[in-house]
Amino acid sequence: MRALLWFQPAIVCALLAGVAPDIAAQDKLPQAMSGKWSGVSRQGQAGQTTFGGTWSVVIDKQNPDGTIEGKATWAGARACTMDNEPFTGRFDGTQLTIVAPFRDKIPNARCGKARLVLKKTGAGNDFEGDIPASQDKYRLTLGPS
Repeated sequence: MRALLWFQPAIVCALLAGVAPDIAAQDKLPQAMSGKWSGVSRQGQAGQTTFGGTWSVVIDKQNPDGTIEGKATWAGARACTMDNEPFTGRFDGTQLTIVAPFRDKIPNARCGKARLVLKKTGAGNDFEGDIPASQDKYRLTLGPS
């Protein structure tokens, strides 16, 4: 009886070791991803303006706890940009959050850091989302490059 009890933890550990890599592989993001962004500026003297461009990310590190690190590029904006800027974030298997610094393209643009929040749209690695704190109603897409 004691021999059977000794083997049970070993069996459980062996089973978990075999299943864990498969679970982690399902949550692995592609190293390179790209997408489009669009926004609608707030009402002003000139009225609403729609604008947009492309953006991309390269995941340099994805940790088992879901945290990620990488570089981001944001093109096509008039006032704020990213050119291979370092970012941090988190991926929980469904939601991808990226915190990245935008740089001023024009004086006094006051771009700063932004928090981009995207959710998986299906079984693959395609995402849609926005920049919740922005007044410009951004819509983002992102998928494998």
